[in-house]
Amino acid sequence: MNDLVIVGAGGLGREVFWVLEEINQCKPTWNFLGFLDNNPRALDGFAGYGKILGPVEMYRQLNRPHAVCAVGMPEVRWKIVKQMEEYGARWATLIDPDATVGPGSSVGHGCVLRKRAIVTVNAFVGNHVFFGLGAQASHDARIDDYCTLCGHADVNGGAVLEEGVFLGTHACIMPKVTVGSWSRVGAGTVAIRNVPLDTTLFGVPGKSIKRPPIAPNRPNIDMLSKEAA
Repeated sequence: MNDLVIVGAGGLGREVFWVLEEINQCKPTWNFLGFLDNNPRALDGFAGYGKILGPVEMYRQLNRPHAVCAVGMPEVRWKIVKQMEEYGARWATLIDPDATVGPGSSVGHGCVLRKRAIVTVNAFVGNHVFFGLGAQASHDARIDDYCTLCGHADVNGGAVLEEGVFLGTHACIMPKVTVGSWSRVGAGTVAIRNVPLDTTLFGVPGKSIKRPPIAPNRPNIDMLSKEAA
């Protein structure tokens, strides 16, 4: 079996641990070493999840195990992945046995697909993407790197999520709609037309609201655009 660490021991980290256990019950695949988290008390009060090995930088002391980043917010995940890649991280993709990836579709590295998540046919899922319980990407959809689809979020046929998009629970992206990079679509929101870069959308139909100034844990959009160029 391959050694693996989960980066992030919060609630999402515990969910990813569950996916790992479900995979191993079907076919022993991963030898779980533990969590990497800068908060040594992140698992206090939670039994049965293994141990916290140390902060993220401790990866440098390990023998390059596979890793998956279990942090829900795309901006924070982006920063952690960049840090881990400086340490030579190798990325795992964890797909729950009860999730489905259809013919002609692809899923990149560092991704997690939880129970009943569905990627139907001829869809593209990039790297470090998280699909929550029952989240769905339909035919010909494109989900770029670092996106998060919370439980039961729905990306319809031909729709596009550019890099770092966050979809809240039960958010719906209508067919052929594009959501710009680092935008957020709130829980239950329906996006019926294209969403600009770095926008927050709420409501049915979705309406944009002003995003707060760039926080310390959020990548600068201009910087990201230059890196992608």
